[in-house]
Amino acid sequence: MYKIIKVFLLILIFLSILATVIYYNLGRFLDITQKPKQSDIIVCLGGGDGARIKRAIDLYKQGYASSNLLILTGDNRSKKSRKLGLDDKRIEFLKKTNQYKYTKLVHYQAIGNTKVEVIFIKKYMQEHNFKSAIIVSDPPHSRRIQLLLDLINVTNDNELKFNIVSSNISWWNTREYYKNKKAKAFAAREAIKLVYAYVAFGLLQKIGLYDNTRELMMPYYKYLKKRIDNITYFYLKNTSL
Repeated sequence: MYKIIKVFLLILIFLSILATVIYYNLGRFLDITQKPKQSDIIVCLGGGDGARIKRAIDLYKQGYASSNLLILTGDNRSKKSRKLGLDDKRIEFLKKTNQYKYTKLVHYQAIGNTKVEVIFIKKYMQEHNFKSAIIVSDPPHSRRIQLLLDLINVTNDNELKFNIVSSNISWWNTREYYKNKKAKAFAAREAIKLVYAYVAFGLLQKIGLYDNTRELMMPYYKYLKKRIDNITYFYLKNTSL
């Protein structure tokens, strides 16, 4: 009995140490953003608190897009805004800052997720013979973007190159993310989504079981995501463009 208790305690101590290490290093794991490189196009992913479009415009003005093309993916509108037929918040920002008419813009206004955006970006690049793209998003989102770029295959996409660039959000600190409530909530959400993406597309889809297990997995995933999203929204709701 004593040996069993001892083994149990050792396992508990090991798991506690492991959890602590993961917690304090999660920011560095999630954030794999890079310095901007000259590319064919610049893509501003949907979501975020406004920093993504501002960063994308800065890169656009600096001439990082060889084609002078800025692509917006996703739909940054609330349900109420959609019913009223209002513009995406990023379009509103471009208009308010008098940059809309000077921007060569493509907007893929599909309501989806990062997987949908990745598929669109790859297909769009192939259809228009683009080989490289800067993708602008929030730093803790970058690991999942890269994972999906690696896992979601589109025919003949091996030659496509991607440069994931930080949106420069003010509340994110890679090394000390845990000191900021917004950053902690965002990191927790991304960790859950990252695990789901890896299991769904890195394991189950490769062995042909994704479609069969998706319905089984989805309720648990949605429950966790909803809980984390509620926390994230609470901290981000007062942030605007």
